[in-house]
Amino acid sequence: MARMSRSYIKSSFFHLMVQGLNKEYIYDNDNDKEEYLKIMKKIENQCDVKVVAHCVMDNHVHLLVEIKEVKELSDFMHKVNTLYAMYYNKKYNRVGYVYRDRYKSQGIYSEKQLYVCINYIHNNPVKARICRYPYEYKYSSYNNFEFDLRDINNVCSEKDDNIKFLEDEEQTEKEIKELIEKYLIDNNLRLEELKDNRKNIKELITILEDKYDVSLRKIAMYLKISREKVRRVQSE
Repeated sequence: MARMSRSYIKSSFFHLMVQGLNKEYIYDNDNDKEEYLKIMKKIENQCDVKVVAHCVMDNHVHLLVEIKEVKELSDFMHKVNTLYAMYYNKKYNRVGYVYRDRYKSQGIYSEKQLYVCINYIHNNPVKARICRYPYEYKYSSYNNFEFDLRDINNVCSEKDDNIKFLEDEEQTEKEIKELIEKYLIDNNLRLEELKDNRKNIKELITILEDKYDVSLRKIAMYLKISREKVRRVQSE
C-alpha cells in the first residue's frame, strides 16, 4: 500500500452520515448493504466524487469523500439516496421516506482529522461490537484501502479530544436541547418569551459557551433569536 502524502489533503474532504428514518434498520441484511455499495459505486463513477472510505452499518452509513465543488457533494448524495430509497420501497412494498434526513456532513480540515476520520469509519462495527477487528467486517473499505493503515493507526494513537464526529455532535445537540428545556422550566419561561428577557439570554449564552463551546450562530438557532441580538446580549 502507498503512504498517504501530505499534499493529498489539499483537496476538499467531507465526512458524511446518512441514517434510516427513526433510526430504522434500512441495511439490515447482506443484500441491502451490497445494493447500497453497488449504487454508491455507480454514482461515484458518474460524478466527480471520490469515496475515500466507507462503512455500511444496519441503520446508517459513514462515508469519507473527496470533492472539488460542494455542488458535486449534494448531487452525489441525492442520487445515491434516491436510488436506494426506490430500491428499498420496492423490495419491502412500502411508500414514503426512507432516510431520517437528507444527510449530515462535516468538513475535514487537517491531516490529523483526516486520519482520525478514516480510523473512526473503519472502527464503527468494532464500536458496535459486531466484530473484534475492523478487517473482519465485510461492508467497509478497510480491506481494500489504498493507503498504508499503519500510518493512520500511528496518528490515531495520539489522543485528541477536540476531534468530534457526527454521532458525537448528534448526542451533544440532544444534550443542549435538554439543557435549554430544563433551564426554561426552572425559570418558568417559554421559549417564545425568552427573546424579551436579556438576563436569561445572557445566562444561557454563558452556560452553552462554557459547557459545550457552542458558536453564537448555533445559540441563536437553538434559542430562536436573531444572531445579532445574541451578539449584542453577549457583549453587554
